[in-house]
Formats: sequence, structure tokens, C-alpha cells
Amino acid sequence: MPIYEFKCKKCGHKFEELCRYDQKDISCPQCGGAETYRLISAFSMGNTGTGGAKTCTTCSAGNCSSCH
Repeated sequence: MPIYEFKCKKCGHKFEELCRYDQKDISCPQCGGAETYRLISAFSMGNTGTGGAKTCTTCSAGNCSSCH
């Protein structure tokens, strides 16, 4: 199950929850509010080459503007 980020409409608290995509009954852990909504979250995926150096997934030279 993925971790989704939510925000409470009552108190504004942002929190993460491990749940199914279609799960609707997520309440706020701070105030107990039942009206929460899922936020659109970005994710990051690190790609490391030998020695822990980041390698570019866009270009073969590893020096393009999208990877640095």
C-alpha cells in the first residue's frame, strides 16, 4: 500500500497515511476531523552510479540542466 499525503479541512494539519487508493475514511490524527483531502505529492527517486555519484537519466554525459 502506498503512503499518501493528506490535509485536514478543520485544522489545516498535513499528515501522511499508509492506505489504499480508494480508501475514503481518513481522519486527522491531530484533531480527529473526518474531512480530509489527499494532496498531490511529488516523489523523488535517486539514481546513483558507482561510488555514490549521481548519474543522469536524461543525457549520457551527466551534465544537462535537468539533472544538476
